[in-house]
Amino acid sequence: MAKRKASKLQQEYNKEYARIQRAMRRAESRGYFFDVEPVLPPKTKKPTRKELNRLKSITPDKLYDKARAYNPETGEIYSGKEARAIERRASAQKAAETRRRKTEIQAVKQEPLPVMADIIIGRFREMISRFPGSAEPVLTPWLDNLINVRGKEAVATMLEDGRAAGLIIDNKVAYSQMIYTYMADMLSYLPLDSAEKQEVTDSMEEWEDNSEWPE
Repeated sequence: MAKRKASKLQQEYNKEYARIQRAMRRAESRGYFFDVEPVLPPKTKKPTRKELNRLKSITPDKLYDKARAYNPETGEIYSGKEARAIERRASAQKAAETRRRKTEIQAVKQEPLPVMADIIIGRFREMISRFPGSAEPVLTPWLDNLINVRGKEAVATMLEDGRAAGLIIDNKVAYSQMIYTYMADMLSYLPLDSAEKQEVTDSMEEWEDNSEWPE
């Protein structure tokens, strides 16, 4: 018996559910925990529009409002909102310092664009262009956003290291929401320190909240 195709409502519901799960995993990897109240309701196979809207209303800020975070250096436990504010201040300070260093370097010497990075990124764009109705409209803005945040060399390094580790895009990945898992796994190969990782995470969450899965 053929598997029944999920309705558009079910697809939207599954996408939102997976989005929240990914956001929670990213938060937990940085020391947050969700033990005060349930964040996600039990998943249902036949969601209603009201249940979908409830998931859509769970933004990253609302997630952190329901979380707490442990500081291993002081032993203190902060509310998610307090911890988030601390993270953002540290990220902003780090970003400002990074911009200052880049400005100083550029003032001394203008470096040409790294040719190898352009080649690697160009090959990746060519590869995803084979999936114009699925992976390409998701991965192209994701890639552009990463280049804008981290630069071509870092993104090229990520693409090469991820590919060497076996991360590939086949039809199964390209035509399903497994593409988001591919993106999250690929980010682990982006050369980052903790503050820079937070900056990319913030940017990724903002991009993902505003992105749409192609029809």
